[in-house]
Amino acid sequence: MGESQAAAEKAMEAAILMIKRSVSQDSGLLVLEDEILTGDRVLKEIDRVLLKFGCAGEETIVSCGEDSANPHGKTYGPLYSNQPIVIDIFPQHKKTRYFGDMTRTVIKGKASAELLRMYDAVKGAQEIGVQTAKPGVTCKEVHNAVCDYLEKAGYLTYRGGSKIGFIHTTGHGVGLDIHETPSVSENDHILEPGNVITIEPGLYYPGIGGIRIEDTIVITKDGCRNLNRMEKKFEI
Repeated sequence: MGESQAAAEKAMEAAILMIKRSVSQDSGLLVLEDEILTGDRVLKEIDRVLLKFGCAGEETIVSCGEDSANPHGKTYGPLYSNQPIVIDIFPQHKKTRYFGDMTRTVIKGKASAELLRMYDAVKGAQEIGVQTAKPGVTCKEVHNAVCDYLEKAGYLTYRGGSKIGFIHTTGHGVGLDIHETPSVSENDHILEPGNVITIEPGLYYPGIGGIRIEDTIVITKDGCRNLNRMEKKFEI
């Protein structure tokens, strides 16, 4: 799983580099090497890098602007500056069949004050989720810690049945399937060494956009180990 996650990071680095190297037109349209930078173009680069490292990705998400306000939204067409771009990569290793999973959100240019506040809240909630996950702790406790953080920051959450804000669970198990037990949600499953889970809070507001940050972690005998090493940087 570490190999799958390393491949995801290499692909993520390549995708973000494309966005970083692009140039914004007056319309906000991103152009790279005299061609419009599209979500489809970024997806093809992600696929290329994953294959280089023995992995394959299906249903990879590249989502920009209004599309990013839907957790499963996708943008195949043009990408734009000053709008959040969510990239969610979950490759399967072609030999071992194990998955990895990670998400980063970036913006080319300047983020609005509201988007910056959202990003800081999600980043803080994600850190709290990772810190809370350890042996003997229930999935409910991890999920509630994330929801508590976001609610204190002024955002609505899935826990209260909201349709905007944090509208999904905190995470899920990862292994030979991309979604396995335990679900990091309102359940009493007790985490134990060897569990592999994601911590992926997000905020989604139509008219503003979405932010999601995700790492995959392994529960150890005295805490957890994060399989992700890649930085979390919003404005690029």
